[in-house]
Parts: sequence; C-alpha cells; structure tokens
Amino acid sequence: MQNLAASVVDPPDAKNVKPTRPASRDKSAAVPASVGAVSRVRAAPAVAAVATVWFLIVLLLWAVRPLSGMVQVGIDYTVEPPRAVSVRVHCNSLFADEPGTGGSLPEFPPQPEGRAALAVPVEPCAYIHADARRAFGVDTIVLILVLGGVAAYLAWSKRATLALSVASCDVPSAPTVRPGSQC
Repeated sequence: MQNLAASVVDPPDAKNVKPTRPASRDKSAAVPASVGAVSRVRAAPAVAAVATVWFLIVLLLWAVRPLSGMVQVGIDYTVEPPRAVSVRVHCNSLFADEPGTGGSLPEFPPQPEGRAALAVPVEPCAYIHADARRAFGVDTIVLILVLGGVAAYLAWSKRATLALSVASCDVPSAPTVRPGSQC
C-alpha cells in the first residue's frame, strides 16, 4: 500500500494545463515501408480485374448487339407549327462488315412546294457505326492504359521493394529485414 500511495502524484494546477492533442495517427513510422507497398501491390491486380470486367461488359452487352439510333430526316411543314422529324433506324452490330441500311423506313408525307422533302441521309447507319466505333476505340484505349499502368506499377513496386530489402541488408537493425531473408 505504501508503494501505491507514494507513486500517486497530485494533479497539476488546472490553470496552467494546456490542452494536448492526441498522439499522431500516422502509423507509417511504426510500420516498415515494405508493408504499405505490399498492400498496394495486392490492390493492383484488383484494379486490372475491374477494368477487364468493365470492358467485357461493354463488349458483351453493347458492342455485339445490333445498333440503333435516331436520324433526323428534315422539317415537316405539313403540320402546324413545323417541327423536326427523326426516325429510328436499326443497323448491324459494331463488328459487322456493313453498317446496314437502317431497316424498313416509314413513308414520309409530301412537303409543300418550295420546301425540302423529308429524306433519310444516304447511309444512316454509317453515322451510327462511326460514333460507336469511336466510343469502342476509346474504351479499348482506356483498358490498355489501365492494364499498362498496373503492369508498370507492379514492375516499379517490385524494384522498389527489392531495393528496400537490399538497402535494409546493409543495416542489420533495420525494421524491414524479414526473417529468412538472405541478409
């Protein structure tokens, strides 16, 4: 009991106590540098997998299906007020050799004299195919960039981890030396 009583210290004067901040939450000083690199290296294949799944979904749910779109055919002056007229055209899939003809198109009413007749552009599916091919090209480029970035990161992190472990062999008390390493 005497030892306990002797170790109790009176609280400091409340007027002279400054509020203290909690200890820093930065745990990086206590964790070896290679541990954070390992968790990022484990996340890199997940990023590559997500990008690949996204690309496959785009490919299977959009690119291989027949395309369709709205094509403006002109202004209908037979109605009051005159309005723009568009028709839906159905085209071949993105990977077909020919864009398609647009399928069966409706009959357009004759226009008053001096006004342009309603007509479908020469190849309505050519525009739709061109836009779809550009979009698919952008998707492909993004996938290649993501996979290339992941591969470059993995190569860089492997070199960095190797350099870290070689550097830690020079200092026997370094915290990054792993048991069983060849130091």
